[in-house]
Amino acid sequence: QTKDITQALTFFNSALVSFQNLDKKADVAKCYYKIGKSYNRISDFEKGLFYSFESLRLNETLKKEKEIIRVSTQIGAIYLVTGDYKNAELNFKNALQLQEKNNDDKGLILTYLNLGALSQKREKERTRD
Repeated sequence: QTKDITQALTFFNSALVSFQNLDKKADVAKCYYKIGKSYNRISDFEKGLFYSFESLRLNETLKKEKEIIRVSTQIGAIYLVTGDYKNAELNFKNALQLQEKNNDDKGLILTYLNLGALSQKREKERTRD
């Protein structure tokens, strides 16, 4: 799997450079998202967060709310896996707020599931201590 992800990263980075040269900011943001997601798949969460935040920053500048939701959810998931529950909750709630605003019922369900998983992890840690 790592070999396939490494190959995907090569292609995503090539696309990123091309879109940057063409000044296609929305496409640059998508590339950052895909690169971040790829790093998450190989458990390189530091790089995953870096590229995800780059995507989030650009999408916020472009006011692309659906993309902000997607990236916020990805960032929340990284924080959930790495045990940073406070930041996971902040990002999931950011996504939730935009999903409510945009009447994104499917997205709301997924975010509720993520928040449920977060609550379970917190409870598991409390009972372990």
